[in-house]
Amino acid sequence: MQKWKNYKKAIELYEKLINLYPNSAEAYSNLGNIYNELFQYRKAEYHLRQAIKIDPKFYNANFNLSSTLKMIGELDEAEIIINKAIFLEPKNIQ
Repeated sequence: MQKWKNYKKAIELYEKLINLYPNSAEAYSNLGNIYNELFQYRKAEYHLRQAIKIDPKFYNANFNLSSTLKMIGELDEAEIIINKAIFLEPKNIQ
């Protein structure tokens, strides 16, 4: 869904998925990424934090949260989170 930029439908599907599987870090992370694409950074932050709460070692959620925090001006925390992501996957520096 994300690939076709049908964000409304993708959001609905991920919300349903989260209702069915509330411990799906990937669903929360993907929903956070959609909100980032829509420039809804606070919603993105919330969903990415939920993903990390479920799976603290989820590289993509940590990396994307650092980008989100940067966009909303939370630079100190963004630096902490990006360092955590680098620690989790030092060979995956983007």
